[in-house]
This record gives sequence, C-alpha cells and structure tokens, in this order.
Amino acid sequence: MTFILAFSINGVYDVTRRYIKDYDVCVKRRNKEDELRLSKLIEHSNNSLRCNMLPELIEFMSINDDIEKAELYKTKVNLDFIS
Repeated sequence: MTFILAFSINGVYDVTRRYIKDYDVCVKRRNKEDELRLSKLIEHSNNSLRCNMLPELIEFMSINDDIEKAELYKTKVNLDFIS
C-alpha cells in the first residue's frame, strides 16, 4: 500500500501515516512526482469543496488541516494567532 486517503464533505486528506506501521518503507515505494501530484490534487479538491463556504469557516478548516498534519507528523502548530 502506498497511499491511504480519507474523504469527507469538507475535504480530502492523506492519512497514510495513521494506518501504516512502517511509514518509512511506505515512502520508499513513492516517488517525488507522485507526492507532488497528490499534494496538488488534494489542495485543488479541498479548495473546490470549500469555495462556497464563509471565509471564517474556510480559515477554521485550514487550521484544522494544519492541526491534523501536525498530529500525523508529530510536530507543533503555532496557534498564537487564534483568539
């Protein structure tokens, strides 16, 4: 398995890290072109799904996307700008 995607009414997400035991082995099966193409496809899909939302909701969804990525990649997200 190389990619695991999740779909919702608000977006498309690459959740491979969450379901693969050895992510490093999985990544070796991927190539940079596929990664870039998938990233652009997800971004385009999310923009299309969210285009009719209120700007505040789009921003909220974007923050949630960043939190999800941080969780998957075990990094910290700067939430200082949220009031």
